[in-house]
Amino acid sequence: MAFAAAIGPIIGAIASLAGALISASAQKQAADDEERAAKWNAARDREEASYAQASGALEAKQLKREADQAASRSRAARAQSGLAGGTGSGLLLEESFESKGGFNQRVAVFNSNREAKRLENQADIGVYEGKVRANAKRAQASASIISGFAGAASAIGGAFG
Repeated sequence: MAFAAAIGPIIGAIASLAGALISASAQKQAADDEERAAKWNAARDREEASYAQASGALEAKQLKREADQAASRSRAARAQSGLAGGTGSGLLLEESFESKGGFNQRVAVFNSNREAKRLENQADIGVYEGKVRANAKRAQASASIISGFAGAASAIGGAFG
């Protein structure tokens, strides 16, 4: 008769343990999914960083072309007017075009590098945060298993104790 009375708690203990194992499995899968999503997002951020650098290089090239064209137009205008091109205010004007063009190019490259670095950092932070969330879910999975075993042991102990 004692064994018949213990069947209910034993079945409850087995069900509790099975539930804990299923819950732990789901939490571990969620942890793996979390890490995969973080890595995928980081890869997209790194692609954007690469795009930002390429875009900055193209912008710098375009700015150089524009500065060269402006300087060329200035030289042509001076040549048509008969002014000497290699001295005086004409030379200063040409140097100003070159200086401004070079400055604008450096600013474009600097801005694109800064944006690329920001995106690289965002990618690294995302991967780190994904690992932290995944580790938390794995810890929850371990806690579920321990809780399931403790519940099962308590139920079985109560049935026979």
